Amino acid sequence: MTPSAAGHTVTSPDPSLTRARPDVPAALQRYEAARLPENTLIIERARHLGAYLQATQTQEERTRAGLHSTDGAVIAETAVLDFLRA
Repeated sequence: MTPSAAGHTVTSPDPSLTRARPDVPAALQRYEAARLPENTLIIERARHLGAYLQATQTQEERTRAGLHSTDGAVIAETAVLDFLRA
């Protein structure tokens, strides 16, 4: 990884893609492995917040939805990523 002119970190291309015969399947597996854990957390969080908005809920979903009993509480947590660092 190298810093860009704007100070952001830029990831170098996967080395298996810079060869004369790129190993695309291997690069895609590494790409998935690097992103899947965090993306899974994001999806779980979206489902948790979405339970508040659903008409039909399981008991667990109703319990979780009780934590977000106002629209403002849901909105306040919709566009944050703090849960990824918890």
